[in-house]
Amino acid sequence: MRAANELIGAFNHVMNEIFDKPVQEINLKFAKYFISIVLKTCSCKDIMMQINREKIYDLAEQLLTRLVIDNLDKVGENKEGENILKNLNSAMLRILENTNHTSIICVLIDL
Repeated sequence: MRAANELIGAFNHVMNEIFDKPVQEINLKFAKYFISIVLKTCSCKDIMMQINREKIYDLAEQLLTRLVIDNLDKVGENKEGENILKNLNSAMLRILENTNHTSIICVLIDL
C-alpha cells in the first residue's frame, strides 16, 4: 500500500512540474509519455485499490485541473496536446473505475 501511495505522490509532483508553466513552454514529448504512464497505472486495478483517499483526492484534483487548461488541445505540431488531453481524460475515467468506489465518491464530493 505504501509503494502505491508513494507512486501516486510522485505522479502528482511531476504533474505540477510539467503543467505549472504557460502552455507554450510545456515539454510536450515528455508530457505525452508521462501522462501515458499515468494512464497505464490508473488502468491497473491492483495498484489503484491500494491508494488511500488522500492520494486519490490529490490525483483526481491534478487530472481535473489539467483537463481545463486553456488551449492545451491546440499545442504541438503532431497534435501532442490533443493526445495529452485525451489521456488525462482516460486516466480520470480509469480512476473512477478502478479505485475504491466509496473513496472516489467521497473525493468527488470533496472536490
